[in-house]
Amino acid sequence: MQVYLLMIISILIVFFYLASRKSKFFKACLTFTVFAVYIVYIVLRIFSVPIMFGFTSSVLGIALLIAEIIGFSAFAVYIFIFYTPKSVKVKPINKNNTELPVVDVLICTYNEPIELVMTTIIGAMHLDYPKNLLNVYILDDGHRPEFKALADELNIYYITRASNENAKAGNINNALKYIKGDLFLVLDADMIPKREFLQRVVGQFEDENIAFVQIPQTFYNADIYQYNLRGKYYNEQDFFMRCIEPARNSKDAVLHIGTNTVFRRAYVESVGGYPTTSITEDMALGLKLQARGYSSTFINETLVCGLSAFNLKDSVKQRDRWCRGNLQVIKEFKKEFKKKLTFKQKIIYIDGVVYWFTGITKLIFLITPVIHILTGVPIINYNRLYLIPLFFVLFFGQIFLSKRILPKKISKNYLEFFYNGNIYNTVMAPHLTYSIFKHYLFPDIKFSVTNKNMSQKKTSISFKYIWFSLLLLVLHIVSLYIATKNVIAGKLYLETFFINVFWIIYNLPSLFVAVKLGFQKPRGYDYINIKEHIGINMNIGSQKLVGRLKGISSKSIKVEVPARAIKDIHKIEDVSFAVDNININGKIDCIRKNNELEVVFSDDLGIRERIAINLIMIKFLKPYEDNYV
Repeated sequence: MQVYLLMIISILIVFFYLASRKSKFFKACLTFTVFAVYIVYIVLRIFSVPIMFGFTSSVLGIALLIAEIIGFSAFAVYIFIFYTPKSVKVKPINKNNTELPVVDVLICTYNEPIELVMTTIIGAMHLDYPKNLLNVYILDDGHRPEFKALADELNIYYITRASNENAKAGNINNALKYIKGDLFLVLDADMIPKREFLQRVVGQFEDENIAFVQIPQTFYNADIYQYNLRGKYYNEQDFFMRCIEPARNSKDAVLHIGTNTVFRRAYVESVGGYPTTSITEDMALGLKLQARGYSSTFINETLVCGLSAFNLKDSVKQRDRWCRGNLQVIKEFKKEFKKKLTFKQKIIYIDGVVYWFTGITKLIFLITPVIHILTGVPIINYNRLYLIPLFFVLFFGQIFLSKRILPKKISKNYLEFFYNGNIYNTVMAPHLTYSIFKHYLFPDIKFSVTNKNMSQKKTSISFKYIWFSLLLLVLHIVSLYIATKNVIAGKLYLETFFINVFWIIYNLPSLFVAVKLGFQKPRGYDYINIKEHIGINMNIGSQKLVGRLKGISSKSIKVEVPARAIKDIHKIEDVSFAVDNININGKIDCIRKNNELEVVFSDDLGIRERIAINLIMIKFLKPYEDNYV
């Protein structure tokens, strides 16, 4: 019997591999076979819950079964989303068109540094669009006089209000009282638009039913994984922004992500502006517009770059807000959801909510092998030996099917993507679980705005955010030792050892990363790296030399200088250089071993100097991962 079973399994895995090749017929066959195997597996799992071993085994067994069913549901929607991709045909505008719409750019700010916001402002002011049809607004919920002075100096609009009621949603709704443009673009304070942004977006509004056009968030700095682990990691948000959103677009269920979005003002006003009953007002507005019957679209191009969360603490706070906000939206707007969305849109939005519960399912997958090894409590009835080989058939089937239907960017490096995804999910699992419980038990807890500080001089340890992962890591190591010891002594069945040790070994690298992320390394300014050879004439003390510009931020530049000049250069020495014939002063902040200098700009730089610096930043703006692609 076991020989025949192994033969069938081997044939299925070979079939999965062959069917993952490029063929619509084999794609359909692969999809059908994987789902058939998955359904058989789930049915058999129902009968393998060890209810005969008592209450504890039953509870743990049912919990694991529910986690697997949720995983199956998420996988089914995942295939539904990606199976029939839809490409968006971009309609570039004709600048000679005399009937182009007026566009208002709304830059939302609360507590961000002025030099950070200035880069976004300069980017908005220099968008490639007729200047008489472009208005730039600073929406300042920080009530800061220096921002008002900056707006006056740049000759742009400044809007503030007496209170910060309803946070960002209230800020934008307040601005809607004053703006008059046909379209408006919403930008977070750190999201810098490229010059061609409106050229690529405005043309989509020729379709009168389009309510909003969404552009992905990309990030010019390294995220917490890329920075602290120093490996080739995709930005943690890349899969959603560059893969999930385009796939949602095929079902007319694009998620508004709060920034990088152009709206038709009349349609937003027709639904009452931004909803104020959720901490994720962006998702709520998108859902209301789609429920009204308006369309949305997604242009999968790098047209904006901003700052990723700076450390684990900020990343966790950001996910907490998204998690609780998504759950709020479905509850608060259930009428629109039930009666006004299409069936496809409902599936997509339900999946978006279910995703936040995957933190709980991941946590169950992390703790069940440990509980079984340490306590001996049965969680699966291992007498059903066919479950183990069937599980591995399913495991490889999902990999091959995912590789077949995912976009090329992901599928060509699928194993790397799969490994990174497991790390991201493991890191966030305890925190998302906590967010779910907070939402249902303490719904009135306030949320925090994401920190946008741009440097950190010392190593910091966020023990609060890693203690549970550290506990799981220790328990996994202890469990691996005990399982090995018991199987050698004949106290543990081989099949029990095999399946539990597989999961323990699978979990260990991700748990190690989760702990390591709590040790935040010192971090300097986040530069936009420059690959092109850009020479720069510098006066350093009494020396005159030509360096190569390697990176630029709103506060500093990174310059490579000849090795022979390094020995005569001292820290904090005065520096001056020219950008577009504008002289800029600064001081050397750091001298690196690779002949690089970090030069911090003087605090008293004028507006002309700031504009010149920011235009260079915008010119070379690109996502961080493009530096090693």
